[in-house]
Amino acid sequence: MQRVKQISESHSGMLSASLSRSYDTIGRASGLALGSGYSVSYGYGSDGRLSGLSWKAAGVQDSVNYGYKVLVSKPLKQLNGS
Repeated sequence: MQRVKQISESHSGMLSASLSRSYDTIGRASGLALGSGYSVSYGYGSDGRLSGLSWKAAGVQDSVNYGYKVLVSKPLKQLNGS
């Protein structure tokens, strides 16, 4: 099955804009760009969860990384409908 890698849209009128969305090899959003000055990129860990976000806006770049903690150390009990 072929996955979509990028979708681009362009709009013109009073304001013109071009929006591109990109996807990784398994179909998750990997980023977007609005024109040439604004962009956001997403990163994923080996567990599939969001692990990082980077962005560029008006020439300023920054990023943030995410970590996850296990809050439950034992299996959850299954609730029966009674």
